[in-house]
Amino acid sequence: MFNLPISVLLYFSLLCAVEPTFVRGKNVVSLIAFKDSDGKLHKRLAPEEIPRHERDPHLRSDELEYMYEKNLGARDSSRSSIKLDDVLGTQQIKQQEFSADLFPLCLESKLSLLKEVEIFAGYVRNDVETYNKISNPNEDLIIIAPTNKAVSQLTSKPWQFPNNIDQLEKKGATEKELDAAIQDNISKFVRSHVVAYNGDKNSYKRISPGCTLLQSIDFMENRKSDEELSGDILVKKDGDAYYVASTRDENFHVIESIESGSNGIILTVDFSLIWP
Repeated sequence: MFNLPISVLLYFSLLCAVEPTFVRGKNVVSLIAFKDSDGKLHKRLAPEEIPRHERDPHLRSDELEYMYEKNLGARDSSRSSIKLDDVLGTQQIKQQEFSADLFPLCLESKLSLLKEVEIFAGYVRNDVETYNKISNPNEDLIIIAPTNKAVSQLTSKPWQFPNNIDQLEKKGATEKELDAAIQDNISKFVRSHVVAYNGDKNSYKRISPGCTLLQSIDFMENRKSDEELSGDILVKKDGDAYYVASTRDENFHVIESIESGSNGIILTVDFSLIWP
C-alpha cells in the first residue's frame, strides 16, 4: 500500500465522488400518461435528464473533507469490506483489496461512475428502497450489474415485465394501477440483481469448491419458507475468471469487471439475471 497523506486520498476520492452524489435528486419514476385514438390510457417512462454538477475548483481541503464525510458517510470501522473471493472461499486477489482501500466510495457513487451500466443504474435510482441501501455505508451488498447492451437486448423493457403493462392497458387499468404495476416491475428487476450479503450464511450457501449460491433481495422478499436454504444466483471461480448464472437456466456468464466499494462490490456482466 502506498503511504499517501489522508488529505490527498480525500481530495482524489472526492474528484470522483462529488458529482455522482448529486444524482440523488431524482428517485421517483417519471411517467407520461396519454390516451390513444380509442381513448385507452397508456403509460410510458419519461426521459430522464440529470444535470451535471460542476465541482467548485476553489474548495479548501477542510471543505473537501467535510463534503467527503457528509456525502459518503462513515462505515463502522469494525466491518470489513466484501471480497468476492471471501464469498467463494477462494484465494484473495490483492489488486481488488488495494483498489477498495484506496478509493472507499459507497456503491451509489461507484455505480454512477460506470457508463457501461448506466441504464441499470437509472433503474436503481427509481427504486428508492434499494437506492437507499446502496447509499448506506454500513450495508454489505453485491450488485450484479447488467451492461447497457444486455438491458437493451431484452425483448421487453424492464418496466414492462413481469406485470404485462400492455395487457393492463388493454383491460382498462386505471392510471394508479398502471403506476403501481410499473413500479413493481422496476423494483423486481433491480432487486433481482442485488444481494444483501452477510457472513452468517443466511444469504449464501457454498455448494461446491469455488461455487456459491446467493439470494437476491427479490428472492428473499418473496421466498415462502426458511426451512431449506436456496437461492436464485450462482457465482463461481474457474482459474482466474469469475462467472455468474441465474438458477433459472444455470448458464454461466463471465464477470467482465469487479468494482470494490466501501459497502460492497459491483460485478459487471453482459446479461440480465431475469428476462420476460
